[in-house]
Amino acid sequence: MRLPKGAHESHPWRIREIAPDFRLEDAWALPAQGGADGFATLIEVMGSLDPTATPSRISRALFEIRFRLGRLLGWDVPAPQLPIPDRKETTLKDRLPRDLRNTAAGLKLGSAASDKLGVNFAPLYVTDLESAAEISNRTMHGVVHLSWVNQGRGRYQGQMAVYVKPRGLFGEAYMAMIRPFRYLIVYPALMRQIEAAWKAQPKRMNPESPLRRHSLGAAENKAAACPVPSAVRNLLDPEAFDYSDAFALRVPAGDQRSVEAWARAMFTPSGPLLKSFAAVWGVVTGVKPPTTGRRLSYFRLTTPQLGATVLEADGSRYHVYLVVLLGQGRVTFATFAKSRSAFWRYVLKAIMVAHRRVAPRLMERAIALKPTTDD
Repeated sequence: MRLPKGAHESHPWRIREIAPDFRLEDAWALPAQGGADGFATLIEVMGSLDPTATPSRISRALFEIRFRLGRLLGWDVPAPQLPIPDRKETTLKDRLPRDLRNTAAGLKLGSAASDKLGVNFAPLYVTDLESAAEISNRTMHGVVHLSWVNQGRGRYQGQMAVYVKPRGLFGEAYMAMIRPFRYLIVYPALMRQIEAAWKAQPKRMNPESPLRRHSLGAAENKAAACPVPSAVRNLLDPEAFDYSDAFALRVPAGDQRSVEAWARAMFTPSGPLLKSFAAVWGVVTGVKPPTTGRRLSYFRLTTPQLGATVLEADGSRYHVYLVVLLGQGRVTFATFAKSRSAFWRYVLKAIMVAHRRVAPRLMERAIALKPTTDD
């Protein structure tokens, strides 16, 4: 079903900060619904579609004509070879903020048939609720955006949006010429193809794909790296720090802990190993436990909004924030660090190597711990 553009734009999708100079051409609700962890399946279904295999003969013929013309006239030049209209960049990857870089590494979109026809989508980024891929040719530079939208009561539905930046008058004329064919023939055929693929997905999905392993890992209480969620970005801007990352963990069924209880279970040192690690962390970072206010170990503790707890440590070498976010059936742990000097910025790289190993273990350990009381 075609959506009003406002329905898509009402969400704080990351693509808007990456491609503000692109216009939203289309938005569609997809015949794909599921639970909170179904987005990986949607990406795999959409990424494997073959436009030449649609049951619609007219749609197949239109695609074949278009791609034959593209090869004949040289329209379908691979994306990295052409700059974005009115810009020097050749790819939107150059605009990605730090927390979205490399999130789509290893992800391949399209089938052998689409590759042969010159439909070369290049993945840009993937989060737990949205993804984007770009395509470039001599008519336009475009983005296909997929999202997994909460419909309430634990149900989600896939949505697809198309952003374009035409190449001059020729690109505008081309987009106008194909618009009625897209709405009357191509998109209806595509929706039927998506619906059939979605219904068949339990039989055809590859359980060893990176996206499926990530989804299954979350369901099995394994923390996994993820982009910094928009809800956390509303509290702190990752670009203002030297380092930022995030990890997510599926909340076990029946777990009723508050976000602060999760934070205390994760960061309260217990046992000689963790207490020693916390002491070393304090020495290296130059952070000392706060003497006033609510605290948790070396951090001042605040709860700025429902479902979020922020821990702040301000030391002689680093200013550190830890954010714990609870919602949509998962707990997210984000870290932000700002160095006091160039030397300590260099040392931070080594510290964060250890951090990326310890952070997911702290989250997984918290599952088995009971909530602690406030200090």
